[in-house]
Amino acid sequence: MDTQEFREFGKAAVDYIADYFETLRERSVHHSVEPGYLSEHLPKEVPKKGESWQTVLKDVDKLVQPGLTHWHHHNFHGYFPAANSYPAIGSASETTFLCLLTSRERKIQELQAENPDLKGETILGKLVAYSSDQSNSSIERAGLLGSIQIRLLPADENGKLSASTLSEAIHEDKSKGLIPCCLIACFGTTATCSFDDLTELGPVCEREKIWLHVDAAYAGAALACPELRHLMKGIEFSDSFNFNPHKWLLVNYDCSAMWLKDSRCMQESFNVDRIYLEHNKLANIHEYRHWQIPLGRRFRALKLWFVLRMYGVEGIQKYIRGHVAQAKLFEKLVRSDDRFEIVTSALGLVCFRMSDGDIVTQKLLDKIMERGNLFLMSATFNQKRMIRFPICSRFSEAQDIEYAWREICLVADSISTSRKRKRISKYVISREFPYKKARYLSNEIPETVPFSGQSWKHILPDVERVIVPGLTHWHSPHFHAYFPTANSYPGVVAELFLSGLGCLSMDWRSNPACVELEVRMMDWLAKMLGLPEHFLNDSEGPGGGVIQNAASESTLVGLLSGKQRKVKEALNTNIHMTSEEVRGKLVAYTSKESNSSVEKASLLASVPMRLLPTDTDCRLRGEVLREAIDKDKADGLIPCCVVASLGTTGTCAFDDLEELGKICEEENIWLHVDAAYAGAAFVCPEYRYLMKGIEYVDSFNFNPHKWFFTNSDCSAMWFKNTKDAEAAFKLKAEIPEEPLYEPQLENWQIPTSRRFRALKLWFVMRLYGVEGMQKYIRHQVSLAKYLESLVRSNEQFEQLVSSLGVVCFRLKGDDSLTQKLLDRIAERKKLFIMPYYYRKKLLVRFVICSRLTEKEDIDFAWREITSIVEELQKSTKQEKSNALSAPNLLAKVASTTFSPDLNEKLNVGLFL
Repeated sequence: MDTQEFREFGKAAVDYIADYFETLRERSVHHSVEPGYLSEHLPKEVPKKGESWQTVLKDVDKLVQPGLTHWHHHNFHGYFPAANSYPAIGSASETTFLCLLTSRERKIQELQAENPDLKGETILGKLVAYSSDQSNSSIERAGLLGSIQIRLLPADENGKLSASTLSEAIHEDKSKGLIPCCLIACFGTTATCSFDDLTELGPVCEREKIWLHVDAAYAGAALACPELRHLMKGIEFSDSFNFNPHKWLLVNYDCSAMWLKDSRCMQESFNVDRIYLEHNKLANIHEYRHWQIPLGRRFRALKLWFVLRMYGVEGIQKYIRGHVAQAKLFEKLVRSDDRFEIVTSALGLVCFRMSDGDIVTQKLLDKIMERGNLFLMSATFNQKRMIRFPICSRFSEAQDIEYAWREICLVADSISTSRKRKRISKYVISREFPYKKARYLSNEIPETVPFSGQSWKHILPDVERVIVPGLTHWHSPHFHAYFPTANSYPGVVAELFLSGLGCLSMDWRSNPACVELEVRMMDWLAKMLGLPEHFLNDSEGPGGGVIQNAASESTLVGLLSGKQRKVKEALNTNIHMTSEEVRGKLVAYTSKESNSSVEKASLLASVPMRLLPTDTDCRLRGEVLREAIDKDKADGLIPCCVVASLGTTGTCAFDDLEELGKICEEENIWLHVDAAYAGAAFVCPEYRYLMKGIEYVDSFNFNPHKWFFTNSDCSAMWFKNTKDAEAAFKLKAEIPEEPLYEPQLENWQIPTSRRFRALKLWFVMRLYGVEGMQKYIRHQVSLAKYLESLVRSNEQFEQLVSSLGVVCFRLKGDDSLTQKLLDRIAERKKLFIMPYYYRKKLLVRFVICSRLTEKEDIDFAWREITSIVEELQKSTKQEKSNALSAPNLLAKVASTTFSPDLNEKLNVGLFL
């Protein structure tokens, strides 16, 4: 697709989304499909040749739209708002998980400081955290993932957690020898939007040295209005605070904001600084990679910047107040009819029920959902069944509340008991509801949000003036650092579509098209790569694939799944051991050449990770793994997981899966494969020998957002047995229900909700086809081979590694020469290249990254490199000439110092 086609496709996409919003009220809020509908319409494999964008666009309307639940429809009142705005185009679950793990590490450090002989695993087995029984299910899942017991304490009759209940629970647990470490308070509970009282809970946490995290995912946005800030009284006691701008602040998914009282606690918990993660700006910047699970981050701040500037404080306050006013209007309508009763009402949420009880209330909801004109959800509070009515859509107006009320009353009329409806007067409903230096940006952007919204015509020039000068252009033909990060015209337009439609999914009911398209796209991908059939969602076995956020997250999911499986196995074979004792003995393995995200995953999962030595080709071999396992088992430890790399970060080396897999099978150890970059190469059959032994693998991951034309974020992960993942991630329901649709992707991930990422894959794979993908990969590899030939033809250089699109070389001689070359390249800013350290030698690591790179760009890069070498040689000759006199020579020797650690000289950045 050329730029002209992209302009046409992009304009058509913008027109489509604009038309979608203009006609939203005319559409049914519900989907109109049955489970499995997409499988009848989509082919089982990727098209061999690319299709036209016009064909793909028609299929959005034909196949996707019927399966959408329209979350931004005026009559959508399920869940909570999912923000969407024209300017905007992480999760609270992840934030809660991170803060829980940080509290765990802080408590372990605190106790070990008091008693140095106390082992971490002993403490870990006794930790306990608290939350209200009204809190979101993501909190319970966070405890499951972090191996910390979560006690769900009973809330009072208003849905609040009281200090007396918390104090009683802490006292009871301490008397049992348990160690309280964290309280997760709720600002706006899921069911009723209740607010825990921080002025009561905070002093208890302070006295007991317990981390206090506040989950304000939905309601936090309301604090933009000063009259509602009384709800966060006591916030000064909090250690961390989170709310989701992607819920009620007009910022498209995903965008979850978190603040820490002392960020050092989190940084010390998740800091994994290897040589290639260091750089010379560390002292002057926020290293956000230590505050999150993945290493890489999407440019989410741009969404916030656009939204906050274009709406301003006034616009956001007007929006929030408008929603609250609409909720008050609905509450007034409910109270006017004696067949109904209000259970709770807070901010933009009203919970009501039929006065005749639970059975009639459920019948009312069932009938409403059958008719398909409204989308509502139920909940239980104080042992009463109720219907939740949140104001969700940013398009919602008084006429929509009036319409919803008429619909509810119409259904109620059809199921009413003998009680007659009280006559009420008709309300008159008003529509009017009340590359630069570090920190360069701080001088360009004001410290506070503009009070009044600004025109997009003012913002667009600021992108060029303020943002672009501070960008590293990852898609420049001269960018040869890290690994590729995918970007394509189909991917860009698909990102616009998924942001514009603004549809999220939890389970099938929440959005059938999102779930079913992902199921089929993961099968397309698996077949395209030549993965074993047992990884397919439509296979007869329990395997399947799902889209994760990043390879970092996929590794964590694999490690947690392997951990849970091993705990279960160990408890079955050692009936006298407790689960805490088993977890304290677990150990995992990976290569010292693996990505640092693997090491971070071990910190998050509380499983020690052995970094094993590699052979001369940087490969982890079976013999080394066997020796490590035998030693650990002799020491009483329990091996649970191996993370193998197909395409290591530094040199794109491939661990020997066949050797490792046989050992893992013998020991029943989970084998996860991280093929984040190199996995895309398997689309070409000639490279599939590199994954020999894949049949032994329990989970496999690669990033389409690296080398597969698909914009970030999109990380593909497959399981041999998805039941193992469900055992680690699925929460037990009080009342088990048969799923409407299998597979249940929501139980194979950390967050509880998901973006419509499959749409990007669908666009990309259809528009490029198998042939287009193969041509792209082969072309990039050929460019790397061309560079390799240039290096080999120059006697000043030695080429040490060449694998797929990665070439590593150096200047002959000691490392100081290569370091000078790297420094000069960085100073001149014409190329972006990173160093690496291999076999105790400093290398220039050159990667073919941009999809725009051509042979002429390789020639340009080589001319730049060789011209710098010539300059360095001339400079060296001049220095030698100046140093001939004895006084100069003696002075130089006397002033020379030598770094004790070569690694300190490396100016290195981040590998995603």
